[in-house]
Amino acid sequence: MIRRATADDVDALEAMDRVCFPGDHPYGLWTWDRGVCWIAHHAGEAIGYSAAHPMKRGIWFFSRVGVMPAARGWGLQRKFLATLERHGRREGWREIVTYTVPLNGWSTRNILAAGYRTYEPKKSYVGYQVIHMRKKLA
Repeated sequence: MIRRATADDVDALEAMDRVCFPGDHPYGLWTWDRGVCWIAHHAGEAIGYSAAHPMKRGIWFFSRVGVMPAARGWGLQRKFLATLERHGRREGWREIVTYTVPLNGWSTRNILAAGYRTYEPKKSYVGYQVIHMRKKLA
């Protein structure tokens, strides 16, 4: 089950983030006033999460998705993308952008299979040595 996360979920989100991205430091992922975040549960356990933030008018950045090791291979990343797209269409978003790193082939394949296409932005919003992808919603 995927549902919109709330401030009550912060401890679970941070715990999953430490497992999914050890040594990485999230950058304000759980800012409810600006972004959106979802959390997935199975058998009463938190098994994954995703977050997105506005970049500029009508364009949102799918900034993070983490799936706990025991739940990998269940299609959660694609389900999170579909959830974000449904939400974005209801809210009138024009486009979702995201990125992955070349070494993360699973994520790259999932995002491309969800209909995202690679592109080169005028200026990278996350740095270099990444694969930028986007999907038009409108």
